[in-house]
Amino acid sequence: MIHYHLNKMTNNLFTRSYSLLFILILSITGCDTDTNEEEIYKMNSNISSQPLVFTVGEKPTDFMQRMKNSGQAIGVDRQPAGLNFYTIDYPQGTRKTLTIEHGPYSFDTPPVMSFMGTEDMDFPESGINDLNFTFVRKDDGQKNSHEQARKFFIGYIKMLADLGWQRFINTSEPRLSGPQSYQYILEGNDYYVPDLNVEPNLKTWKAMENTHVWTLYADGLFMDIKYRRKQDPSDQDKTPDESAYYIFSLEITTKDEFAKGYMDFENRNTWKQHWASEIKPLKKLRYKLEAELRDKGYTIDTSFQDPIIHPNDPIEPD
Repeated sequence: MIHYHLNKMTNNLFTRSYSLLFILILSITGCDTDTNEEEIYKMNSNISSQPLVFTVGEKPTDFMQRMKNSGQAIGVDRQPAGLNFYTIDYPQGTRKTLTIEHGPYSFDTPPVMSFMGTEDMDFPESGINDLNFTFVRKDDGQKNSHEQARKFFIGYIKMLADLGWQRFINTSEPRLSGPQSYQYILEGNDYYVPDLNVEPNLKTWKAMENTHVWTLYADGLFMDIKYRRKQDPSDQDKTPDESAYYIFSLEITTKDEFAKGYMDFENRNTWKQHWASEIKPLKKLRYKLEAELRDKGYTIDTSFQDPIIHPNDPIEPD
């Protein structure tokens, strides 16, 4: 999601050096005739049995007890570096809808393939402060048409936006809205988060890279939600290219953990002291880039507001 300070953001919740690698699994979604509107509806209804609830910051002992009470098997990997990973795997045919609890911003996931929660033992009071889910559109192990994947994923983004989750634009990136946000992506800016209120057409969707990330936030939590697609080798010579394997993932964490991603490793735990010195040069880059884009015909959305991460936000260059 970030290219200017990617060397620092590799410590971010989404690409932290101590995170487990995301494993691309091809047994994923299905080609069917159900509408995506119905699928999104079912995710946030009581049609099925009550889903398990996950909350950022829950104490590991409470989490383990709740999983035990629900009969849910869970793996625990305690690393010497002081990180504990709590994992759940759902084989095909057993994948479940889960609930992420966050007050009025709570939502259900699609059928989940796997879950991993991370606890940092240097900050035990933070509990399990990073939740990572991989999920599928339908639990039948089939490919998606690109149109099915597009409608499903963009519909899910819209559902989150309707709940109040807001778009995050990296501090060094331009403030673009409407179709221009997708135009900017197609010009090679693969880490850019597009306008949540714009639905890309199928041509735009297929022209985007095989991985793209949307970063959202709401009331102290930050979320990274993305798709990954992989072409079936047997389809590569077919025209038109109508389907692919799609896998989706969602990672959600606290504001503090998100902010640490802007820091050099040695400053992560004291990020508030270094926030201004990190943000000011990024803002300068944003304004420089925006001036260049204006000359190319882009419209800058000056009404866009960055989230308040540090008590002194918004921070501006000197």
